Amino acid sequence: MAEERALVVDVCSDASKSLATVKTQRQSTCNACQLKSTCGQSLISKIMSGQGIELDVPNTLNAKRGDVVILSIPERGLLKASMMMFLMPLVLMMFVAALCKLFFDWPEPAIALVGLLGLGAGFLLAKMMAASMQDDPAFQPKMTGFALSASEAMSCHQDTRIPVALRDG
Repeated sequence: MAEERALVVDVCSDASKSLATVKTQRQSTCNACQLKSTCGQSLISKIMSGQGIELDVPNTLNAKRGDVVILSIPERGLLKASMMMFLMPLVLMMFVAALCKLFFDWPEPAIALVGLLGLGAGFLLAKMMAASMQDDPAFQPKMTGFALSASEAMSCHQDTRIPVALRDG
């Protein structure tokens, strides 16, 4: 199971189910990399660093607003989704370009353009497949535990230089 900490920002309950809106922080390992000054991924990471991802998950732990929970997703589902979103468009791009080169006597720029069209078609196909698998439990994050309750999280923010256990005594 892949795990991530998330902050509960809202809780919505009705007669049939309880949902929690949680926010995770994007994380990057770019700061530890020696190539960060020349890498485009590092630049994208800096631009996106302040933004989190919000999603609704079933509130199986009866979490309250302000709680920090642990979200888990099966690794198999994560790997399958990653391959679908990243690998499938690239494979389709190369497949379409190779077919055009094999069957048509087109110049290289035309084959490259058709390859880009294959890439776009791969992204559209991946998006449609993701929409059809949206309710599949293998792709759904689940709350598996508490990292911090709302009261513990608030005490951490009062004075971050002194550990919580030492502040009270």
